[in-house]
Amino acid sequence: MSDDAFERQIDLVNVALHRIYFEARQPEGLPEALRQVSFQDMHVLSVAAEHPDAILRDIRDYMQLPQSTLTSIVNKLEKLGLVRRVINRRDLRSYSLELTAEGHALREQHRRWDRAQVRRMLENLAIGERQQFADLLWKAIAPIKL
Repeated sequence: MSDDAFERQIDLVNVALHRIYFEARQPEGLPEALRQVSFQDMHVLSVAAEHPDAILRDIRDYMQLPQSTLTSIVNKLEKLGLVRRVINRRDLRSYSLELTAEGHALREQHRRWDRAQVRRMLENLAIGERQQFADLLWKAIAPIKL
């Protein structure tokens, strides 16, 4: 393959990834409840749900966020009634996040929305191409620190 062809492939993939990124930031038809939270807000909500014993420092380290950013996100999520800070059972000097019923509901709505968007993407592929696409995507992002 020529260098020019490879450069064109780089450009095509770059445009596609940016389209996904920008569409994810302001997606058409996004339910109003999900418009209240950013990608980072939702990620904190998900990490807290998946790791209920994690202390705030664990979440900060996992997401590689400055303390001030995590504090702002947690304050926002608390103000929206999606989480509450609770004393961690393992480390009584630290706080964990507990999702409220509204937080769990919003997380589920977000999960359904995400899956619907991916379903729309995959429906554009032939049935036999779908697994190949998923495998190639994971292979392609393997060396990228996300």
